[in-house]
Amino acid sequence: QLKAELARQRYCLENLEIEKQQYSLDSRALKDKIAKTQERLQHREEAKQRLESNYNDHLRSLRATDDDLVSIANKLRQLKAMIANLTDDLVDNVDPKCATGALRDFWLNLRHAIEQMGPLLPLNRIRMLTEKYMMDFLIPNMTPHYVPGLAVEKDYCALEVWLRSHDRYMAMRLRQEVAKCIVNNSDRLLTKSINQTSQHLYTSLSQAYPHMKQYDNVEADPEKRYETKVRQLVEYSIALGFAMKGQEADIVAAVVQEGVQPFNQAMMIDEEGRTAGQIEFCICPPFVIYNSTMPYTTVLEKGRVFCSPPRRA
Repeated sequence: QLKAELARQRYCLENLEIEKQQYSLDSRALKDKIAKTQERLQHREEAKQRLESNYNDHLRSLRATDDDLVSIANKLRQLKAMIANLTDDLVDNVDPKCATGALRDFWLNLRHAIEQMGPLLPLNRIRMLTEKYMMDFLIPNMTPHYVPGLAVEKDYCALEVWLRSHDRYMAMRLRQEVAKCIVNNSDRLLTKSINQTSQHLYTSLSQAYPHMKQYDNVEADPEKRYETKVRQLVEYSIALGFAMKGQEADIVAAVVQEGVQPFNQAMMIDEEGRTAGQIEFCICPPFVIYNSTMPYTTVLEKGRVFCSPPRRA
């Protein structure tokens, strides 16, 4: 009986050993299969990354600059910072009476709203309206339908509108190629536009800040002159505009109806931190990525506005 029990246990052990060996073989086979699957996945991931890289390289080759949406948003913030810095410099030597008079005359449609803020604007409102004026002046450089340096701009706009109604992709490609051509020949094509725009902005600002010209007349270092700082603003906005025109997406400054439009917290921030009210002044419009099927789908950079408080019922 003992021998029979030993024989039975030996038989069980032999079967377990056989099962163990089979499990080992199955495990090895599965590990090999997993390794081959992971290798195929790795190859596919590498191929996908190569395709994405080649596609992005192709897109960059079509653009006027190396910018993408992220860098454009960063540059919009940089432009606003440049405007704020220049404004702070100007306000340090402001004549409030002179600035108030000039700022009222800058916008015919906003004169009454500015007058409502008092006979003499406080410094924070002078600063706000100066920033607004500079941004308003520079905005055309960053719109799809204004192309500095393009001698046949009216004809281009007419063709672009016609193409857009028939083939949006071809209209986008036309915009990209025109932008790239001008950027590649910027020294020859943009100098006149930059000079004229800079001079116009400088002259207008000097109406509110006469000390600009007085300072420039005696400043020996050209880099420190207001004329140079204004020119840098213009150059930066034009370059940013061509970066926008070179994108596949339509990047536009959203229209803000001052004195009419209610505050939209998703698209803008208020100068006083309000979350509701009617927009009285748009210091900087929201920049949005426009989609033909769903307008203003993505806010690239929020706008900045000054609202009147909501009226109580």
